[in-house]
Amino acid sequence: NMLARHYWLIGFCYGNKGEYESAKKYLLLALLHVTPNEQGFVTIKSDVLTALAMNEEIISGDHQRAIEYLEQALPILKDTGYDIYLANTLMGLGNVHINTENISEALKYYQQALEIYERHFDLANMASAYSNIGTCYIESEEYAQAEKYLEKSLEMRMKFGTPQQLCISYYNLAIVYKNTNQKQRAYETILKCKEILEKADNEHFLVEAEDLLKLIGEEIKNEQLITV
Repeated sequence: NMLARHYWLIGFCYGNKGEYESAKKYLLLALLHVTPNEQGFVTIKSDVLTALAMNEEIISGDHQRAIEYLEQALPILKDTGYDIYLANTLMGLGNVHINTENISEALKYYQQALEIYERHFDLANMASAYSNIGTCYIESEEYAQAEKYLEKSLEMRMKFGTPQQLCISYYNLAIVYKNTNQKQRAYETILKCKEILEKADNEHFLVEAEDLLKLIGEEIKNEQLITV
């Protein structure tokens, strides 16, 4: 499976460069050269299938094809001892389903992944699973549950998360606070997100944070005028 891994690495590099058609070409070559019953079969095949799934979503938005690739990886990984690979595949399935607004399916896969991460005390991935579960509950307007999971994620990410991850937690929590009439708390939370983003290279996310900050600020101002 050495040749398959080399093809996968080339495809992975092309994907990181944004050259997704070239990435697909080498990932399919990798899949073709994966040999069962050889060393590394389980990990390389799951890596290739996961990469193909993500690539399909980016190239064509073919969610069904992405799901098919990820579902092929599940039986390969089950009962092999590669639990984190399995959990990552479940997270991938959750991501595809949330992109198609199939919230109940996304939540199911995220919760299955979280159980594995918790069993292995994988803190970074636990934080991501908490965040994604919280996002599902935002989408279904179950804000108490969303707040619970997002605050867990934020607590962990404040210790070891990247600035991007920290901002995602702040941003989503601000939405929860805004929709549960905790406007001042929402304002303070999105302000923290904005301050971090101003030091990072993510102009698109910064604009979104500024827009939310402005919206919450206007709502607070209007409420104060009504009170007066």
